Amino acid sequence: MIKINEIKNKDSKNIVIEFNGNKEELRKFENFLEEKNIFSFNKNEGITAIFKYSELKQLVEILKMENSFEFENGIEKLEEILQENRLIWKGNNFEFDLTTESVIYSILNITPDSFYDGGRNSSIDKVLKRVENDIRNGAKIFEFGGKSSKPNFDDISAEEEWNRIEKYIKAVKKEFPDIVLALDSDTEEVIEKGLEAGIDIINDFNGFTSEKKLKLVEKYKPALVVMNNGRFDKIPNLKNYLENYFDERVKAILETGIEKEKISIDPGVGYSSNNSMNTPEDMERIKSVKYLRDMKLPIMIAISRKSFNEKIFGLSLEERLMGTLMFESLMVQDGGRILRVHDVKETRDILNMLEIYNKI
Repeated sequence: MIKINEIKNKDSKNIVIEFNGNKEELRKFENFLEEKNIFSFNKNEGITAIFKYSELKQLVEILKMENSFEFENGIEKLEEILQENRLIWKGNNFEFDLTTESVIYSILNITPDSFYDGGRNSSIDKVLKRVENDIRNGAKIFEFGGKSSKPNFDDISAEEEWNRIEKYIKAVKKEFPDIVLALDSDTEEVIEKGLEAGIDIINDFNGFTSEKKLKLVEKYKPALVVMNNGRFDKIPNLKNYLENYFDERVKAILETGIEKEKISIDPGVGYSSNNSMNTPEDMERIKSVKYLRDMKLPIMIAISRKSFNEKIFGLSLEERLMGTLMFESLMVQDGGRILRVHDVKETRDILNMLEIYNKI
């Protein structure tokens, strides 16, 4: 018989399992793993195998059909390991399994000074058509924003911010009643009005640091995007800074009674300290997915057409799509799962390419 034991490891991108037992059975099992192209090696009188989630899931299905090996703690142990390694993001009206799949989150900025969408969504008819097209191209979530948060943005009153988006929220909910809607705002009054209007997800670029916002989370229990805004912070070590920040914010949010599966995080590309000069930090934030994934929370990829493309690579606003898609694909490979984008079809195309690449 073969005994199964998962080895907890820092690299949450892979699942490591140790198999112990009869030497003859282990030798046969090792050959079996080799036939399935599963990387394994001998260690301490046993076999240690390293799986991608999809590989382990496929292996379990094969073992259940073939029934060629006997496990001391049953194939159920492997199924339990699969369940523990799932990555779920859910709200009051939706649930996405992001363990191996990504979700496209479409940006609908209803603001004249948005760095990219300014004026593009200037009527209800335009927005409804945009939503219809983006649904057809694979978007699952639609986010309204009534205030720009680009560097050096001009702040506006809560009343003006809400007035910009209210009629669009009502129109979209009426035309597409089952749609998942998000709100991009750091304004307490606007967040509260959005939740009252049936918004499913709140994306706060200040990370829900106020007591009023935490009270709203406690009352409505929406899904959340917790972003880091480092524009005004001194950051000698970004890794330590981001890990400490998200540990602190997630702990505070969980104390409201909300489920962990409702929380996602965003490393804040474009919100770097001294943003106008410190473009290397934006690159570090892009790479931060490699260690932030160890938090076992869905990570948002929010880099769509942002200005680092111009500052580092000299790409104009119209040319930034290439850099966006390239770095999005790298962040997906590193473990990012929620793609907040302006260009839905092109994002869907790159995800389809990655899916085929990873299957071969």
